[in-house]
Amino acid sequence: MIFLFYLASEIFLIPGYAVASLVAQRRFSLIFYKFFGMVVTMLVAWGVASLFSISATYSFCICFTLLSVIPLLILRKQKKLVPISSKSIRFYLAISLFSLFLYLFLAYIRTFKTDILGTEKLMDVALITTILKQDKLPIENPWLSGFLMNYYYLGHYLLAMLQKLSSVPTHIGYNLAIGLVGVWIFQTIWMLIFRISRHVFWTYLFALTATFGGNYFMFYELYIQKKEFAWFASATRVIPYTINEFPAYSIILGDLHGHYLSLPFFITALYFMLVLWSWVKRKKIVSLARGGLLLGTILGFLYLINSWDVITLAIVGAVLTIGFVMLETKSLAEIKKLLLLAKKYGAIIIGTAIPALAVFLYSRTMFLPPVAGIGINTAFTPLEKYFELFAHFMVAACILVFGMFFVRQYIGKIQIKRKYLVGLTLVIVSVILIVAVEIFYAKDIFHILNPPYNRTNTVFKFYYHAWILFTGGLFSMLIVTMSLLEKHFKSLLLKFGYMNVLLFFSVSMIAYSSIAIGQFLAPKFIGASLDRFFNAQYQDGYKYIDTARDDDREIINVLLQKDYAVILEFSDYESYSYNARISAYTGHTSIQGWPLHNVQWYGGYDSSGLLVHTRKSAKMPIAERVTDIDTMYRSADASTVESLLKKYGVTYVVFGEREKAFAEKAELTNRFAVYDNLCSIIWSKNDSRIYQCK
Repeated sequence: MIFLFYLASEIFLIPGYAVASLVAQRRFSLIFYKFFGMVVTMLVAWGVASLFSISATYSFCICFTLLSVIPLLILRKQKKLVPISSKSIRFYLAISLFSLFLYLFLAYIRTFKTDILGTEKLMDVALITTILKQDKLPIENPWLSGFLMNYYYLGHYLLAMLQKLSSVPTHIGYNLAIGLVGVWIFQTIWMLIFRISRHVFWTYLFALTATFGGNYFMFYELYIQKKEFAWFASATRVIPYTINEFPAYSIILGDLHGHYLSLPFFITALYFMLVLWSWVKRKKIVSLARGGLLLGTILGFLYLINSWDVITLAIVGAVLTIGFVMLETKSLAEIKKLLLLAKKYGAIIIGTAIPALAVFLYSRTMFLPPVAGIGINTAFTPLEKYFELFAHFMVAACILVFGMFFVRQYIGKIQIKRKYLVGLTLVIVSVILIVAVEIFYAKDIFHILNPPYNRTNTVFKFYYHAWILFTGGLFSMLIVTMSLLEKHFKSLLLKFGYMNVLLFFSVSMIAYSSIAIGQFLAPKFIGASLDRFFNAQYQDGYKYIDTARDDDREIINVLLQKDYAVILEFSDYESYSYNARISAYTGHTSIQGWPLHNVQWYGGYDSSGLLVHTRKSAKMPIAERVTDIDTMYRSADASTVESLLKKYGVTYVVFGEREKAFAEKAELTNRFAVYDNLCSIIWSKNDSRIYQCK
């Protein structure tokens, strides 16, 4: 199953190559084709399934087939098949083989901590199981029956279809997906850095560093603050009341959240923007407009996974444009050339806007924006926190400046500008993002319910982008510098010294993952049995339920076999917990899951959501439902319980570990009496039961 799940994503190379070749008629990296194939297939399948109300699985299969076959037939008939060089194939096979071993390592260490519980894991697995169980789009909220889900889940749709392709069940596929997305991040960073640097060895090293490296905050705690112990998660909570996450932490933590799922595609968009902007000088307007269509498709896809990505990419586009224009200032003295350049950038913008705006406008029929505007920040980051958080990037910048000191006397000023322009652009955008979140923040639910944390989400999302931009920019410039030293300097001592400095710098960052894996995932993973690859019990994300949660695993197995329905399970205001576990693990929808997450998704207790059957806006009954759930498990009045069951259209009522704990705490006696009269038992064991009420 491990190999099948990995190989399932490789087939997207076919529609990616077919569609990109048909539209742009240009040759790209094979890695780009694969990720663009995921983008266009899933985006079109999402649109077809939601527009025509057909099965989400059938829609995926139909769209994958048509997008693979029709463009290739057209290209073949027109004799315009874009050739793929043998060099590109060798590079792709090499990176794929390397990625496979990387994926196997990540899958292996995950077997030591497979529990799909804690942080946001229950929410993430709920989205995947719900897509599989409902098999339609848009999906009903798994934790608020009757309402459309108001959180973007296109990335979870992709993972659900990968499970279908590889016949991997969710309780195993969830953990495999964590490592697979980590590999995708590595592959796309490799593609981005290699695009700028063109140096194979150093690209591999720094792609690994960007993916699995961490900041120096743990070292700061141990060696500067003299703490006896530094927890790996502390490196992501450096700035008070914010989150400062980076890819290595996400991979080790194991949440399949939107910001993590979107990251490979965010980097793919960065790569393609560099390609597209490099066309401006030598390509015709039509070619640029076609390229814009591809970029707009990627942006539309990103909007449905993590809309924050689109904002950062817009800033990157603006800064790239300014940079390229500055390089061509002398040739733009003539009005004619200036107008031509304006037309070319206009073609890119128009081409990009067509698919991106189409996705945005159509999404408004399924999602209501939970952000209520822009706020002005009043709590600023202490200056020393920047040194604690970004010391590793400051070290990289010092290494870069030192290398450039020796390089600049050997190449001209203009050449330096061209060689470092793209990397410098990414760094500049990183700085812009960091400065911007000191001034502005998005008014989300934290602004309303927890003002000290009002900029938490804003800092979280844009700092995540800043990590990629810093690593892509600084690391590519370091590689360019190393390449120039290799070419122009005869001093072996200088080149050897600089090379070892880069190696030590990379190792010092990757040390974070080594420490974090030992702390959180697999303290004793070295020397363990390779049986973990082949024995499903080592990969089972629900395994912990067998011993720790009474008979819940059997309840889950029974309900997995049932058709999609509304279930009643106990839930209160506790989040990030075992609450709402049955709906999360089975894909059925519950009356209420984690209430505070619904508050976040819809923008507050008094906000509105879209009803499933009418698509009309209605007030969110979050507090009312928590009370009703309590009543249905507490009340001895059969008529009251019966009216509530009919109100929510409940089919199955669950009595498991969580309901038993509630009954003991509430000192309830004869807790089954009401349901014995109203419903029929379809499964029972010990003190656990499932009732069917329809």
